[in-house]
Amino acid sequence: MSQDFVIFSNTAEEYEPFIKHDVFYWPRSQATKTEYQRKLEDVFIHEKQGDHVFIVAGARVKNQIKEDSLRQRVTSSPMLTHVAKVEAIYNRPVLGYRYTHGRNPDPNFMLPFDFLEDLKLLDTYMGKPFTIENLAEIDSAIEFGRIIQTLIEEGAIMFVRAFVNSDKKLFIQSNHEDTVIQLVTGLPEVEKGEVGVSNRLVYREFPDRSSLQTNYR
Repeated sequence: MSQDFVIFSNTAEEYEPFIKHDVFYWPRSQATKTEYQRKLEDVFIHEKQGDHVFIVAGARVKNQIKEDSLRQRVTSSPMLTHVAKVEAIYNRPVLGYRYTHGRNPDPNFMLPFDFLEDLKLLDTYMGKPFTIENLAEIDSAIEFGRIIQTLIEEGAIMFVRAFVNSDKKLFIQSNHEDTVIQLVTGLPEVEKGEVGVSNRLVYREFPDRSSLQTNYR
């Protein structure tokens, strides 16, 4: 039996190319149970193939989108714009590349490596055509993504819970529940409370200490 999910998209840099290419990517299992669902034992909220997904565009999408046909479609916010079906699930962390196209996008924005080949097929991106330099950058990013995937498959990169605090500093979970490792030179281990980190922050994953230590010596 299929389930229904809602995705709220508020990043025009993702929404526009995804919709133009008739595909959408998102992190799995982000939904939370309602109070009623939490009382039931057989309610699962992990997306599976065949589930339906309702895509809702937010205010940033409405105000920043450049494609004329999409601007005519996204006329208010929030607004339900598309209904999709889950066709594939990748059982690994979301891996993305911050492609700017000469712009200054949201610092949290990334396009999945899996999408970059399709990105090259679009005529424009955020209202601008692709230059030779743009395409060369995307080709380099695609190769970079292939290298990362190979390292993951070979077990050379392992992932662990990561945190971004209010100062935009990045940390990864250490071997001790109450401490984290700050991603700066030397990889110092610090108390969570001292740096404003808790498990209530947005769930992220990042390569663990053993995967990073060569680059941070």
